[in-house]
Parts: sequence; C-alpha cells; structure tokens
Amino acid sequence: MAPKIQAFKSIENTIGANFCGGLIGYISYEVSQEKSPASLLKPLNKDGEVPYPDVNLVDIERLLIVDSHDKKLYIVSLIDEKENEWFTKTKSLVNATIEKSAAELIDSIPSSCMGYFKDPTVGKPKVEIPNKSHYIQRILEAQEELRAGNSYELCLTAQTTITLPVTPTYKLTPWDLYKVLYKKNPAPYSCLMDFQTGSTLVGSSPERFMSWNKEGICEFRPIKGTVKKSPTVTFESASAILNTPKERGENLMIVDLIRHDLNTLLKNVRLEKLMGVEEYETVYQLVSVIQGDLKVEDENHKADQYGGFDVLVHSLPPGSMTGAPKIRSVEILHGLEDLNPRGIYSGVSGYWSVFDEGDWSVVIRSAFKYDCEQAEGGDMWRIGAGGAITILSDPDDEWDEMSIKLSSALQAFE
Repeated sequence: MAPKIQAFKSIENTIGANFCGGLIGYISYEVSQEKSPASLLKPLNKDGEVPYPDVNLVDIERLLIVDSHDKKLYIVSLIDEKENEWFTKTKSLVNATIEKSAAELIDSIPSSCMGYFKDPTVGKPKVEIPNKSHYIQRILEAQEELRAGNSYELCLTAQTTITLPVTPTYKLTPWDLYKVLYKKNPAPYSCLMDFQTGSTLVGSSPERFMSWNKEGICEFRPIKGTVKKSPTVTFESASAILNTPKERGENLMIVDLIRHDLNTLLKNVRLEKLMGVEEYETVYQLVSVIQGDLKVEDENHKADQYGGFDVLVHSLPPGSMTGAPKIRSVEILHGLEDLNPRGIYSGVSGYWSVFDEGDWSVVIRSAFKYDCEQAEGGDMWRIGAGGAITILSDPDDEWDEMSIKLSSALQAFE
C-alpha cells in the first residue's frame, strides 16, 4: 500500500518527527584532537592538507519524511516563501517513485554490490584488509602500554580499502551501495550522506553516541563487547560470553569515562542501564545507557547553561573508540596506528534539528570514501574496524573480533 502524502510548511513540529529540518552531517575523529597536545596534529597527507572536510554539515530546509509505521510521507519546507510550485513538483515525483511498495523495492536489491556490474569480464572489487601479524604486533605493543600504566584500555583500529573495478556498463553509486548494505546489515543508525564537498558516508552503525531532546535530557549509549550471531549462538549463550570480567571491564571503563565528561558540564548525571545485552541483525552487543540533564536551575547552576551541541563537542571523540583516559589513549593510539588518520571513521554522524534536538551515532560498521582517492579510475572505499584492548585481551581473539566487525560492512562488496 502506498503511503499517504501530506504537504507540510511550518516551523511548528506538528508531525512528531525528531528531525524536520536543520543541520545534518558528520564530525571527523581528528576534530577532537584540537583539544589535545599539538604533537598529535600530524599532516594528513604528503602536502599537509586535509583531503576531506573535518566538519561536514548541511543545512536542510526542504525534505521528505517517511513514517513507515503509519504509512505516511510528509513533504516539508522551512523556507518562508511561496512553495506551492515546489510542493506540486515534489508530490508528482514522489507519486511516480512509489508505484512499487517498499517491500518490493527491497526485494529487488541484489544481495551484493557485484550484482550491479553487468560485464562478467570486469572482475571483483580489490579488497586490502589489515595485515594480521602487524595488527597482532600492535595489540602486544598496546598491552605493554597498559602494563606501564599509560592507559587502562586502548581501542586499536585499522582500515580496509576496497577499490571498485572499472566497468563500461555501470558505475556503482553510493545509493546502490547503501541499499545493499541496508539489506544485508540493517542497523538503527543507517545513513547515506553523499556530500558534494569531497566525501561520502554509507553508514550502518548500531551505536548511538549522544542524543538530546526538547525536554533537556541528553543520552549516551556506549557499546563495548561483541558476539557474532550464528545458528548455534543464542541470546543466552551470547549473554554468558558478554558477561565475562574482560567484556564487562571494557564497558565499565567507557561508562566511567562518559560520566566524567558529563559531570564536568552537567548536574544530575545518572546511569540508566549498565551492560545490557542487545540483539542486532548480525551481532549481540553489550550496551550501557548514561543520561544527564541540560536544563537545571538551582542556587549553583543556571538554567540552560549548556546546550546539547555543547555537550556533543565537549565529549568528542567517542570514548568507546579511544579508551581511558581519553587524551592519553588518543596519543598512544595515534602511534600504534602508524600515524594514519581515522578521518570519518570513529567520528560521529547525525543531526541538530531546528527544534534543538539532536541524535548522533558513532561512525562504525560503515563505508566511506574521499573523492581525492581514486585508484586507476575506480572509486576507493574505506571501512574501519577495531576493538578495545585490555590486559586480559587475547591477541588472536581480538583479531577475530575486529574481523567480525569488518565483515558486517564488507559483506556488501563481496
């Protein structure tokens, strides 16, 4: 059944959607390093230039909102001008597009992006995964840092590159890739951000970094602890694996790190959930929930002293992607990762709405590309993956965990 279409022009949120216009985009991992010692700020390419915007936000004034539950589609404009012509054209375009139901569209998507390459002589994408022996050596070096007392936990990562074959019959678009990834690895924070400023993000993240609402409550949902789903792994068996001292220790350190970040700005910081097991399409994960109040008024705190975006910027980079303590861990990781920038990976993506609500996810389980990186005419995509290293970590197990996380996004290219 096709959704009911309604036109909507207002700065009043009568739809009930959390986002009805505002800023949407990403903030890269390296942005947060401006708060760290200058020694961290290494050139990101041979010319000392950043090959992509560190902060990429787009002001959305016209948009379509799909309510999949109530089968409604809203055409929204925030521009204070006559929009009748735009509404009419957009409604006609939508009507022409939704002749098929959403289910039919999903069923028509190939199970792999290789389905888009019509020429059998083209070949498969070239995939270069991290070197296992090198990654394990870095794990051992990270554990030496832990034994020396320089950190309690280090989230070591590495990036995989995927170079697409050049075909005369078809060029794989970010929209193609997003549809396949969404079908194979649906996640709460799936997104497609195809910017015209040098970078593209196809996201499939399960992890909320931070959200805030109009009531003034901000929330963090760090994930630490991952078990791959399989026919032999049940919720109960995954819970047993995730509730071991090592996995709980990883999660608890990030919980304390986030509470520390919040307590420097906010009053009434609280732990809503400690290490609950949550089920996703391909994995089980250990998740905690921390909240804080933005709107507080008493003799020691002014009302609305900080906004949600203040807390977001103050809390970068995501603690689940660094370790604890944060700044020192970032320094160590920069060396362990061969001074390579993470870029969009390990940063955050999301929105800041015109109604001063926001929702930002950690950029993980995602593919991204920079327009400046071309390999013999074909697009080069990147996928980052890693895991938290502690004293109790087994290097081979950590390699396996990194590979599991990598496969959730990489499967779209296979």
